[in-house]
Amino acid sequence: MGGLEPVTQYRTQLYLPASLYQQIREKTREEDISLAEYIRRLIRKELDKSIARDKLGRDRAWREFLQAAGIAKGGPRDLARNHDKYLKVL
Repeated sequence: MGGLEPVTQYRTQLYLPASLYQQIREKTREEDISLAEYIRRLIRKELDKSIARDKLGRDRAWREFLQAAGIAKGGPRDLARNHDKYLKVL
């Protein structure tokens, strides 16, 4: 999933409804991995999605800021040199 993890790990315990446990066990048999590994992968995948959503939100906020400032689509080429000209405070 993304390389080797550090050796330090934490033990945890969780309770699953019987039906969910059976579904997970079927998947682990199909993929020939441990229950713990399957759960780690699910958690990693969900965290990666969350990080991507956060980044998308920041990107969207930045685009909205540029648009509000009148410099959408990346802005003018001289933005770094003349930023005061483009971002005047009213």
